[in-house]
Amino acid sequence: MRLLVIEDEPELGPLIRDALERSGFATDLAVDLGSADDRIALTRYDTVILDLALQDGGALLLLQRRRLRESISLLVLTDLDECDDHITELGSAAADYLTKPFHMSELIASVCALLRRPGAALGESLSLGNIVLNAITRQVRVDDTEIGLSDQETVALELLLRHQGHVVLRDLLQQNLQSCDAGSTSNAMDALLDRLRCKLSNAAATPRVHVLHGVGYLLIGMQ
Repeated sequence: MRLLVIEDEPELGPLIRDALERSGFATDLAVDLGSADDRIALTRYDTVILDLALQDGGALLLLQRRRLRESISLLVLTDLDECDDHITELGSAAADYLTKPFHMSELIASVCALLRRPGAALGESLSLGNIVLNAITRQVRVDDTEIGLSDQETVALELLLRHQGHVVLRDLLQQNLQSCDAGSTSNAMDALLDRLRCKLSNAAATPRVHVLHGVGYLLIGMQ
């Protein structure tokens, strides 16, 4: 899954992008209509997070464009006094909106809610083999037994499940663990993945975490 943030506030845009990446989403940032157009033309995005108050006035143009409205779910960021003024534009063009100021946890929850809607990219549960991770409650089960994982281990497992069958590069995993108390250094990250592998093995999980030394990690389902 890939997200696009369209935000021209120099501090807020990177904050939103970094928060989404720490939650496991590949995220691009555009600061104006022109760069947003270029990215949308080249990349298939699952959701666009759009600030209604872009300085170049491009937000409403994006909302009115048929290809964006129909193919990509939208989360519009808006001030309270903008809601009444533009509720008509928001009605059919945006899937949802979030009023400022907001906590990053609210933003993440709103994005996840959009992606869990029918036909969207994110399911409530992520699974491979006999492992099931509930993306809302953060519970992890192997067969019918819940296993206890730390927050950092759950973040790592979720990222591996979202990229199952593909290599998760060390840099990407490290970025996603930066908001956790541990796992942000190379040695700590290796130790974290070792603990995760051990817990999954002890619970008789069929998928296995493979280490590609110096490159990253790979989750593969086993029979």
